Amino acid sequence: MNASSDRLDPVRRRLVADGPEEAVRQAFLRYLLEERSIPRGLISVESGVSGASGSTAPRTRDSGRTDIVVHDRTGRPWMLIECKAPDVPLDQSVWNQAARYNRVLDARYVLVTNGRRHLCAEVQEAKDESPDGASFLATFPEYPDMKNDDRSIDD
Repeated sequence: MNASSDRLDPVRRRLVADGPEEAVRQAFLRYLLEERSIPRGLISVESGVSGASGSTAPRTRDSGRTDIVVHDRTGRPWMLIECKAPDVPLDQSVWNQAARYNRVLDARYVLVTNGRRHLCAEVQEAKDESPDGASFLATFPEYPDMKNDDRSIDD
């Protein structure tokens, strides 16, 4: 790795290659750690998700690797976060990808971000690839065991 194009990942505690999507992922990790005070040990980054590919194609990053998963204090997935580069629109295909992962993880919340826009939803029973089974939120949800804080995720 070229040190001038690497970033220190605060969760994995190692250098990662810089790029537009990585910049969004690292900024959101800092937000989770510094602004939301979510414990580092309850965040996983780029973890594989078996059974989430939705196809028989060879496994790729998009077919089974989550960007960020925040776990509750029991270790259960609480929020799935899918990061995209700033120039990638948060369209139905991005939601579909996150929904595929969440069918396996069963997190209470799903958030997609491109660093400019953030969409966060509380997921109900429906785990299909439509937002119909989700209630979109205007603020970042309260993490379990944390004080009530209604700061916008865009703050």
